Amino acid sequence: MKLTNYIMDLGRPVAYYPELKQITGSTTATILLCQLLYWTPRTKHKDKWIYKTNYDIEEETGLTYNEQKTAKKKLKENNLISYEVKRLDRTTRYRVREETLNTMWESVKSGSTKPIHTPAVPDGSDEPSEEKNEGSPEEYFDKKWKDGEKSRKEFKDFVKDSRAKKESKNPDLVDGVIDASKSYGMKKAEKISEITLKIEKALKINVSGKYWEDFVEFAYVREKKGEPVGKFLGWLTSQADYEIKFWSPQRMMTFYPQAFIDEDDGDFVRALPKRKKKKNAPMPDSVSNMKKIN
Repeated sequence: MKLTNYIMDLGRPVAYYPELKQITGSTTATILLCQLLYWTPRTKHKDKWIYKTNYDIEEETGLTYNEQKTAKKKLKENNLISYEVKRLDRTTRYRVREETLNTMWESVKSGSTKPIHTPAVPDGSDEPSEEKNEGSPEEYFDKKWKDGEKSRKEFKDFVKDSRAKKESKNPDLVDGVIDASKSYGMKKAEKISEITLKIEKALKINVSGKYWEDFVEFAYVREKKGEPVGKFLGWLTSQADYEIKFWSPQRMMTFYPQAFIDEDDGDFVRALPKRKKKKNAPMPDSVSNMKKIN
């Protein structure tokens, strides 16, 4: 029986075979390889690609993000797996090179090849191309947030320079751009972009689609009423049972006001103001002097 077929038939438990370290050169790489071999016959894709997020692998094997990064690098260097990072849905697809693994295993067991120990990569050396494009969700959204800040700064500097040029003795066609930058539509677009980036950074998601556009527009209106979206996002992420997959944009709009209730107020529904009693108009003398009809 081939080694890959034997491992694939073991079942659900995460298996670790110390002897495979002779091929992988790493304990973490061996754990990851065994887990990928487990999923290979169970994938729904005919080409045997396995789609997993870093969170999935950590939950199944206990390997942290950095441990997974090192393990993937080891397996890639030894030509034991292929993998590609899918940025849109933050997943990675893996495929085990079964023929290479079987060949290396037979060579090791026959004694014709020495055990493989891949040398550690020195500090400051280049990472593989896949790793250069891969990063944790926090790194990705932090970079996106910083890029947004840079764009806003460049826009403000452009407007500032344009205004200075308008005030000079020789104004030119840039006056139209300056007037447009002062318009309500331009200010709203800039505010909408700022709110969108805040949501993406706080919730670590890509904001797109009609429902999210409606929520961003809703948050824009609430901010004008003194309810900033930053405070709502802080309240949302601080909830004990918070998980983004359970919070749709519609649900966020429903609970948005709850983030702005003072703790001393108690219940969500506040008491109505007291109603003032109205005085009745005085009765005319002509009516009050009339005799009562018996």
